[in-house]
Amino acid sequence: MFVSLPAVDVVAEAGTVQEFKSEPCPVVLLNRRVLCPVAIMSLVGLGLGDLDETSYNEKYWIPLRGMLEIIFHQPAGSYQPVSYEETYTLIYKCVSMRSAERLFRDIVQFVESVIQGWQIGLERVSGSPTLFVEAFTKTLEQYFHATSTLLPVCTYLDKSYVKIRIGSTMELFLNGVFTRGIQRENIQCFLKLLSEARSQPFTISPQVMQRSVQYLHRLDASLVSLDWELFSAFLTNVRPAMLECDLEAQIEADRKLQAELRESGFASGESKSRKRIFDADH
Repeated sequence: MFVSLPAVDVVAEAGTVQEFKSEPCPVVLLNRRVLCPVAIMSLVGLGLGDLDETSYNEKYWIPLRGMLEIIFHQPAGSYQPVSYEETYTLIYKCVSMRSAERLFRDIVQFVESVIQGWQIGLERVSGSPTLFVEAFTKTLEQYFHATSTLLPVCTYLDKSYVKIRIGSTMELFLNGVFTRGIQRENIQCFLKLLSEARSQPFTISPQVMQRSVQYLHRLDASLVSLDWELFSAFLTNVRPAMLECDLEAQIEADRKLQAELRESGFASGESKSRKRIFDADH
């Protein structure tokens, strides 16, 4: 189990351990005991020198890649056992031994390869709207299912390397990898099919549609601009604030809607009766 407590952070610099005050750092609870970073290093026998290629691959990357294989390829909603404590400790050791850049690069390259496979799968079913929607929905669920496991165990890598060196967060960076890998054309096609399905009840279940729209918004909020109507149907506060120059257009739209309702047989709002004008009295 992992919690975040105010603590003294520890970094490896030139083979020494230096202490400095920092933001609350992640700690591990093992057998109900709080282990600070120093205790973790003592527990796992952490050496503070640089890792050679063989040690990095055998002791760290191969086990971590096995964990990535599990979480990115298991069906969304299913769960195979993954040791959070073991995985977090491996990543923590790797970062402390000045291999954060190499680890981050390997994780990103692995995710890119997985997304490339998903992209190929989407291309295979692009000729069938139904199959394409199903495949894209499954891809979104698979991605967020995997990152919900990956991101928590990468907390220290995120804090110590990605935010400082990359100037982003691991979540935002991987979301960018996903949107680039899946390609904007596929996202636009998916949004178009979702929008069309709204006028065809039961083509896509409302739950699936809502979840898909929420996932896309989490990936990149700017995607809202591709289809304001679709996103605003399932999310609140996604439209830009209305300006004074937009009021006339809104008033005209309201008048048009009222006219359409009257033509459809609905009485004016001035009527106290809730019956449609063509309903017979009883």
